Formats: sequence, structure tokens, C-alpha cells
Amino acid sequence: MTRRFAPEAAGSGIPQVIAAADDPKRALAGLISLSTAIFKGAFTVVALQSGASVGREGPTVQISAAIPAGIHGCFAHRCAPR
Repeated sequence: MTRRFAPEAAGSGIPQVIAAADDPKRALAGLISLSTAIFKGAFTVVALQSGASVGREGPTVQISAAIPAGIHGCFAHRCAPR
């Protein structure tokens, strides 16, 4: 499901956040976007409920990075000088 619907949500999430720090503009487009965070959270819950061995740290880091990035994206467009 991850490969098909949200390939940016694959993996632990920590490498995605590190890559996002190196290229913030590209990161907002996918690596730490809010949609990726929603998929990551949903897929993590499903995986845990089905008995998969899933760590908490990676998804938490990626989701936690997506929230302020999403807020920044909302305010950057509104508050940008014209």
C-alpha cells in the first residue's frame, strides 16, 4: 500500500527528515508533507494492529516534522510579500 499510495512514507522516516533538512523546498513537496504524514500514521497503525514489527521513533519523527512544515507552508503563502 505504501509503494502505491505514498512512496514518500516508505522506510523509517528518519532519513526522509534528514534529506528534508538538506533541501527544504523539495521536502515540502513530498518527504515531509502533511499528506505523507497522514499516510504514514495510518499505515503505521494498520501495521501495528496486524502484528508487524514497526518502530515508533521513525514514524514519530517524520510525522512531527510534517506538522510544522505544513504550518510553515500555510503561513509562507499568506505572509509572503507581494
